[in-house]
Amino acid sequence: MNYRFLITLFLSLSSSLALAQDHLEPNSNIFEDYDFQYQYYSQIRDLLFEGLSDQPISQLIILPSFSKELVWQIDNNQKDNKYYSITSTANHSIWYNQYEDKPKKLKQEISRNEITKESAELIRKLFLVALKGVKYSDDRQGLDGTNYYFSVTEMGSKSGTIWSPRKGSKMRELVDLSQRVIGETQKQSNLSKSLIKDINKLISELNNAH
Repeated sequence: MNYRFLITLFLSLSSSLALAQDHLEPNSNIFEDYDFQYQYYSQIRDLLFEGLSDQPISQLIILPSFSKELVWQIDNNQKDNKYYSITSTANHSIWYNQYEDKPKKLKQEISRNEITKESAELIRKLFLVALKGVKYSDDRQGLDGTNYYFSVTEMGSKSGTIWSPRKGSKMRELVDLSQRVIGETQKQSNLSKSLIKDINKLISELNNAH
């Protein structure tokens, strides 16, 4: 079997393969997925979502072409009423592991750190305002890159996706800020003043664009 072809086909047919502008795009539904996509997504759900919340405050799934997948959640634990930043990944790339001659035993690697309610709510606000601008794009191309899936739980689930947003776009800012947030919330309970400032700036710009 030509696995190089399959990888290229997967990346080419992904619903989020679009040149990023300044908005997220709708997620595809399972009835639009090819069999190998469905199997891949099922592996991600079975492994990376083990022990995670079904209704997180906000969530980001990162699926790179050439490195390990990541699920990140901000969750409010109802038992202790505390807020947590949680990352879940595997010890190896799930996508590439399924095509290895001798697949490795995949194990979940999970990290959890308590954060303040204010930090959790600001992250949720950023994701929510980005998701209000979800719309389709007619400009679709690309062979490799990273797919980002953003979602929040508010009267049901709201979600949107973007593929490797270009530098200078609002969605690139969203991705870069999210990466900074993941880094900070895995080490400390409060977001830094500079990050809070940058988040509020993007929230304002996205609101003005809607």
